[in-house]
Amino acid sequence: MSSDIRVATFDCYGTLVDWEGGLGTFLYSLVLQHEDLPPENGAAMRERWEAIQFDLIRGDYRSYKNVLAESLRQWMTERGYPWREEDGPALLRAMRAWQPFPDTRAALQQVRQAGWKLAILSNTDRDIIAHTLRQLDVPFDEFVTAEDCGSYKPSLNNFERLLERVGEEPAQVLHVAFG
Repeated sequence: MSSDIRVATFDCYGTLVDWEGGLGTFLYSLVLQHEDLPPENGAAMRERWEAIQFDLIRGDYRSYKNVLAESLRQWMTERGYPWREEDGPALLRAMRAWQPFPDTRAALQQVRQAGWKLAILSNTDRDIIAHTLRQLDVPFDEFVTAEDCGSYKPSLNNFERLLERVGEEPAQVLHVAFG
């Protein structure tokens, strides 16, 4: 690890937390509530939902809870499923429980032991990330959410806010993300 780096920042979902497994499982279970036949694989369903979600976050800012519910509503409508008001909160509850990848905690502890600060930059709301931080069970020095910024990554605004919060020059920060 470079001695110039002082802070490791992370995207959270998909990088530290098993976003694909959690979302795929949720969508697969939802389909089984509406169809007798087994659905197509979870990856195909997840990819379509993600495309809808990414279109929503490119528009005007709205809370991530709203993005979750609206993207799920659109996904269900495409599939011909009836929308129930409890479906959006069900996805939110599921997301709050998604688990870190098996190697996440050990890797984060190793980085912390090397003397680096840890921070998260996430396209989510503060109350959602609070649940995830409990699941990670590793102390973070900072976290910045889309809710804090009023915008979603890849907006430069989000990265600038993160740099302000960690108090380091960009050359001292390593950002880790899965995509």
